[in-house]
Amino acid sequence: MSLNEIREGALKEVFSAIEQAFKATGTDFYIIGAVARDVWYAKGNKSFRRTRDVDFAVLVGSQEEYMAVRRYLKEHHNLQDIKQNAFVMFAPGNIQVDILPFGEIEINDAIDFKGQGLTSINVNGFS
Repeated sequence: MSLNEIREGALKEVFSAIEQAFKATGTDFYIIGAVARDVWYAKGNKSFRRTRDVDFAVLVGSQEEYMAVRRYLKEHHNLQDIKQNAFVMFAPGNIQVDILPFGEIEINDAIDFKGQGLTSINVNGFS
């Protein structure tokens, strides 16, 4: 993957959609996971094993704030939920987007949602 592919490819659309969702829902802080490493290596023309998903850690105070981000992405950018994991969505082009909440929503460094599939994650260290 080259830096141009990252800037002009499907990931550009994902980054744009996420940025719009965060602005629309008042979410003002996020971290990009392993894709940040991929961009860094691509910029330096270094070889690397490409990550297969995009990770966003979002600072939210409640499950309602978190769900507002997800709703926006579904309604405005056609991202889709999956039943197997409460923290994963798929963008058009079949790009996996992990949206990991942290902040006031945490209880004992973990997030627990009701539902099916993976509904609990440990987020210690995010803050």
